Amino acid sequence: MKKEIYESAGVNAKIGLKNFASNPLIYDRFLRQFNEDTNFSKVMEAYEKNDAAALKENLNSLSRIAGKMGMMDLQAACEETLRALEADNRSETDSGINKVKEQYNRVVKAFS
Repeated sequence: MKKEIYESAGVNAKIGLKNFASNPLIYDRFLRQFNEDTNFSKVMEAYEKNDAAALKENLNSLSRIAGKMGMMDLQAACEETLRALEADNRSETDSGINKVKEQYNRVVKAFS
């Protein structure tokens, strides 16, 4: 895949490739299938239900997956939202969720 595509999605391919045995074919396949992962939908469901425990759990899962795949901007948005959630700051949590949505959609758009 072209470097510009990774950059447009906030993906650090060096980190991602390292976690996929430096195999670009496998890594690219997982990037293209990322939209099939259920963690984002679970984050949104927990947020809509105002379930802080489930939101925290699913944000952590999404953050770990994003980090392993080199999706640094998505991981940062998840981490920022988790900090706001831990501080019980609703407005910052809302803002963070919007950033998570933006970054998630950015990745999905780049690799679909």
